Amino acid sequence: MHSFRARILFWGWGVLLVLLGLFAFSLSWVERELVTEAEQRASRHLESVRWLLSDHPAFVDPAHFEAWVQALGARSGVRVSVIVKGRVLADSDVRFEDLERLDDHSGRPEVAEAEDTGHGLDIRYSATLKKDMLYAAQRVQAAGALPAGVLRVAIPVSEVRSRLGLVRNGLLWGFLSALALVLVLSWLLTRSLSRSVRSFAERATAIGAGRYQDRLWAAPGGEFRPLAEAVNAMAGSIERHVSTIETQREQLKAMFEGLAEGVMVLDAQGRLLTFNRAMNEILPLPFTAPGKTVLELTRRVEIQDAVLGVLADPEGARRELSLDLPGERQLRVSVMPFAAPGGERRVVLVFHDVSALRRSERTLRDFVTNVSHQLRTPLTSIRGYAETLRDAAPEDPGTRDKFLSTIARNARHMEGVLTAMLALARSEEAGRSQRLAGVDAVLVAEEALADLGPSATERGVQMKSLLPEDPVPVLAEAQGLLEIFHNLLGNALRHSPRGGTVTLAAQAGPDWVEFSVRDQGPGVPAEYREKIFERFFRVDQNAVDKNGSAGLGLAICRQIVQNFGGEIRLAESGAGAEGADFRVRLRAAPPDSKITA
Repeated sequence: MHSFRARILFWGWGVLLVLLGLFAFSLSWVERELVTEAEQRASRHLESVRWLLSDHPAFVDPAHFEAWVQALGARSGVRVSVIVKGRVLADSDVRFEDLERLDDHSGRPEVAEAEDTGHGLDIRYSATLKKDMLYAAQRVQAAGALPAGVLRVAIPVSEVRSRLGLVRNGLLWGFLSALALVLVLSWLLTRSLSRSVRSFAERATAIGAGRYQDRLWAAPGGEFRPLAEAVNAMAGSIERHVSTIETQREQLKAMFEGLAEGVMVLDAQGRLLTFNRAMNEILPLPFTAPGKTVLELTRRVEIQDAVLGVLADPEGARRELSLDLPGERQLRVSVMPFAAPGGERRVVLVFHDVSALRRSERTLRDFVTNVSHQLRTPLTSIRGYAETLRDAAPEDPGTRDKFLSTIARNARHMEGVLTAMLALARSEEAGRSQRLAGVDAVLVAEEALADLGPSATERGVQMKSLLPEDPVPVLAEAQGLLEIFHNLLGNALRHSPRGGTVTLAAQAGPDWVEFSVRDQGPGVPAEYREKIFERFFRVDQNAVDKNGSAGLGLAICRQIVQNFGGEIRLAESGAGAEGADFRVRLRAAPPDSKITA
């Protein structure tokens, strides 16, 4: 009964059954009315026969009486019988000679009832006439030609019942035909409705599965038109809302994955729900990380305590803590609660890697300290000699020239410090946006050798070039490459003894080109080999270079080489070797690249 088709069949057949009941009741009522009418007609016939016999003269013999009764029955259309003490004296439907063979009629219901009460009535099948008959009997007294006994008339009722039977059969076949017609019509009707409902269900399922562009169609003016329009409007609204949600989700996902800070999202039990890519870079997490606690993932009790404290705090106060990791790494962790749509408390952990910031702060402090040291000593010397010249100038010209030379030398030193600082700052800034191109390293190296040639002659140091005659293209920037050669060759000149040699060589490979600057100076002690590329580093931190060196040359070289994607190092000295050997390794330019000087 949950099916629309079954309900239509049920109600259709129910209406037909009600109509059939009404027709059956009507037929029963008609049948009763017809039987009642037949009874009344039989009574009238019975009274008419009694009246005729009571007024008729006596018959001479029973045969004449039988003949009169038969004539009366033929004219009236009813069967007339005269029964005396169970014996039939006359019967309009039985011949006189056959009366003797008739059974005793005293046991007939209508006859027995008439003998007892004066009137009797019965409807039954007559074996003699082979049809249903209505028998009406009346006890009579002798009068005229009528003997004392029972007068009976019989009227056939088979025609009434046969007609009623025909009506019943017709009604039954009509009902069965109506049932079949209702079944066919309901099947055709519900088939169309089922097809429409099935189509609606399929489209609604498709819309629910994400195919929001699908639309329902219904005939104009049809019963399903309002439903189709409502579902289509709902699908359009859902499509717009889902599109907005998906756009926002992708935006949030891009923001979540694009954050430089690591992010963890924990549930109400402090177990990991999700994390972003930066989190995996800060603290590598396994694939099985979701569902585990922070303590299991980080092995840091302080983070777990902070998470539990935030979850237990009804006010949900934010907490901050700092972590020190191996390798001089430092993290700042922010623990913040939030409420999920269902009201569940959750926690977001944001990991800020502040290692670079701390290193920058430390470097800045060291930088300020070194700059102060590099400038304070020469500035103090300049101030002292200048005040001496102002307040008590030596009379000896030689002494005055010596004071002035000292002031000039310290001024050059300060100028060199400032120039090197600006060069280092430029190299750091250039590394962020520098575009590399093919540069002929041989031409740039020869330019550096030419620039330093007078200084080498003045110091009595020989500059030796072992560079190839053919161009050596590298990926670099000409001015930066020239700065590298200037600093390395100048550093070698300052540490070479008079009569020594500074050698510049190159070795080219398929992908790399390595340059070597070797001097014959005192070399670098083993304990300082890793520190010489730091800013302002000197073996003797308290010495002020008489040539104006600020201790930034190698730091500048390292920064520029890193900008070029190369490497710089101090090569290991062999047994008995003297001096220092600095190696610069740069990427070779592609064969088809344009080479600049």
